[in-house]
Amino acid sequence: MNKFYFSIIKLISDPLRAESINVGLLIQTEHGLDVRLLKTEQKLKAVSDRFSLSTIEDFTAEIEWLYSMTPDFKSLFKLCSNGSIQLSEPGMFVIRDPILYDKKVDQLMMDYVQPSFSSERSKQNKRIITQLKQEFSRVGILGKNHADLWNHRVVSNFPIAEDEGIYAELLLKNGAYHLTETLDLRGDSVKQKMGDSALKAITISKAKSVFEGKIKSFVVYAVNSISEEKSGQRQLNLVEGYADNVFNLLSEQDMARYFDHMFEAAGASLKFIN
Repeated sequence: MNKFYFSIIKLISDPLRAESINVGLLIQTEHGLDVRLLKTEQKLKAVSDRFSLSTIEDFTAEIEWLYSMTPDFKSLFKLCSNGSIQLSEPGMFVIRDPILYDKKVDQLMMDYVQPSFSSERSKQNKRIITQLKQEFSRVGILGKNHADLWNHRVVSNFPIAEDEGIYAELLLKNGAYHLTETLDLRGDSVKQKMGDSALKAITISKAKSVFEGKIKSFVVYAVNSISEEKSGQRQLNLVEGYADNVFNLLSEQDMARYFDHMFEAAGASLKFIN
C-alpha cells in the first residue's frame, strides 16, 4: 500500500467574506512535492482580475523552497494559513500500485479543483439543470419518476399547477418541500433573461401557495464573468425577492452550501475523501 498526503491550494478571492476557490493540489511524494494547478485562468478570472496562474505558480515555488528546507508536509498548511493563497489541512489517499498514482491525482483534480463546467466551450455552456441532476445522480438521490418524490429523491419537472403550465425544475420532499429553479444569465439576450427570471419568480410564488408555505426555495444561476453577473443584477434582484437563497454555479462556496442542504434533506452522507 502506498500512502500520500495532499493539500488543496486555495485562493481567497474576498478575505472580508472569506470566499475561496480551489486552484490546485500539493502532493507529498518520495521525490518531493508534486504540484498540480488549473490549466487555464478562466476560473480565476470569473471571481477576480487580481490573480493569474503565475501568481499561484510563484506561491507554489515558495512552498517548494520551504519544503526543501524542512520537509514536514503537515506543517506547511500552518505556515500558509494566512494571505490570499492558502493550503488546506492535509488529506490522505492510499493506492495499491504506484502505477495508479496519476489516475488518482487526476481524479482528485476533477473532484476538488477543475471547474465542473470545464474550460471547453461545449461543456461550459452545459445547461445548469443537467449539471445539478448529474451531481444528484452521482450520490444516488436523483429520482426516476415523480413517485420518487415520496422516497426523499430529487425529481424533475414536477407539476405545481399543471393547468397553468407551472412545473418545478427540481423538487425534493423530506418534511418540507425543497424547490430548485435555475436561471442562466449567460449570453446577450436581456429580453430572454427577464422572461426567464419572471417565470422563476412565478413558479416559486405558486409553489409557496400550493404547498402552504412548507417549502424552501432556491435559485441556482450561471454567469461566465463578473461583468455578466453585474449586467444580470436586475434579474437576480427579482428572483431574490422570492427565493430563500440564490446560489452562483461558479462559486464553489455557494454550491457547497446548496448541495450540503440538499444532501442532508435527502439523507445522504458524503465524506471528504472516498
